[in-house]
Amino acid sequence: MRKIHKLLLPIIIFMSATIQVKAQKENIIPNGGYEEWRDGGQPIGWRIASDFSPEQVHERRPESPGTYALKIWLNGGSIYLAQPTPVEGGKQYAFSFWYKTNIKNTEIAVTLLWYDDGRVKSREKILSVRTVKDEWKKAEGVVTIPKNVYSMGMGIKTLRVYQEGYMLFDDMSMVPKGNGPDISSVPKAPRNLSIKAYQSEMEISWNKVMDEEMRWEVMFDGKTETTTSGNSYMKTKLKPGSEHHVKVRAVKGNEFSPYAERKGVTKGMSKAENSEDRIPYLRTITPDGSCKGRFLKLYYNELANPDARISYKLNGITVNPKDDTLEFPEFGGFYKQFRLEIYIDEGEGREWEILYPQLGVEKIQE
Repeated sequence: MRKIHKLLLPIIIFMSATIQVKAQKENIIPNGGYEEWRDGGQPIGWRIASDFSPEQVHERRPESPGTYALKIWLNGGSIYLAQPTPVEGGKQYAFSFWYKTNIKNTEIAVTLLWYDDGRVKSREKILSVRTVKDEWKKAEGVVTIPKNVYSMGMGIKTLRVYQEGYMLFDDMSMVPKGNGPDISSVPKAPRNLSIKAYQSEMEISWNKVMDEEMRWEVMFDGKTETTTSGNSYMKTKLKPGSEHHVKVRAVKGNEFSPYAERKGVTKGMSKAENSEDRIPYLRTITPDGSCKGRFLKLYYNELANPDARISYKLNGITVNPKDDTLEFPEFGGFYKQFRLEIYIDEGEGREWEILYPQLGVEKIQE
């Protein structure tokens, strides 16, 4: 019996080691937990600029199997995998990592580099998240490897902050979908996000999808504007010549896609703000003084103050438009004229009375 025990013990140890090695190999990100470091202050498998002052810190996210995390200072730039890692073209991978920072609402963006014969073939931004302060958070998504791609690199970009800002990373993971958590319900980021800029508005649009359950969350300058089932949104009451940051992501149930992002600038006025020749006017009324349909969008040109006080009278009666829309009364026939009076007060003595004495409204036939 002693001989049998002596033989079985090495076999059991060998089998255990084999299982552990196999489990480790499921994650294609080398040293994703940042447990192993080399002399010189760099985690093995990673390339981090000295400006980040990378540190191995004795802190970990909740329930982490490891002991350490990577700490960098937010001086702007990216950290990279040191070498391309093998992948299977056409296959899906579940990607995730944990992060923590002392700065709220700063961005982390992950970009994958697709290699072909040792050269970068293309790049794809797969994930973008905004941080909360002093709390471990998990970012995750699904990545589909392009066909004819057999290795990839990775860059993780953080923004520069002008204060003592740092970031912790832990448990960076990328595993084939069959081996990872089932997050197939995670929607993809909206495609072809575009902005059409006017003087006082921005029309934001993106591609439609054939999924009636999909919703879209629109953020404007860091604030959530709306969640809509359509594929466009009009942001109003903007200052001419102003720059804005737009983000849109898909929402399905409790799952969120990465954000698609764009920046845009509203058109400038043709006259200076204090020019006596400047007169605000509705760009939705044609030069000949007409409009199509009973619902007139109240979108202005040459309006310097988006918060100006504006009132309306229709055929001598005060009306209160809703949602930037003036509704004309129903009428018989295909065409009718109305008297529209507009009173604008921008403040600082800038006031106008604008009269459309015979505004022609053409009924739209359905």
